[in-house]
Amino acid sequence: MAETPTQQQGAVITFKETTYDFGEIIEGGGENGIYSCDFEFENTGTEDLIIYAAKSSGGGQVAKCKILGISIPPKEKGVITVIYSTRGKVGRFNKSITVITNATQNTVILYIKGEVIPKEENN
Repeated sequence: MAETPTQQQGAVITFKETTYDFGEIIEGGGENGIYSCDFEFENTGTEDLIIYAAKSSGGGQVAKCKILGISIPPKEKGVITVIYSTRGKVGRFNKSITVITNATQNTVILYIKGEVIPKEENN
């Protein structure tokens, strides 16, 4: 009798969440005007996962991924940290980060959103 596969064949990247809402954040606040969030993922496939790139859309955020090019075995987890600079930016934002991998679905889009409110001037 054949076994029923419990994992999808190949590398499969599965994110816990694909959108992070910063809510209201203060212009120039955070750490030197920068706020960050983590996107946790797991390789739920049967082969090693490799992240080739994490590219952000325009507007000041930078995707940081310390595991680019490193093999992530099946059932192992990882994190992609995204930073957003609020300097000189006021208003709503909705940005995307494109993650490119060797997974069966080789492109995944992550999103960050929120609203930057003006820093109050001290008198």
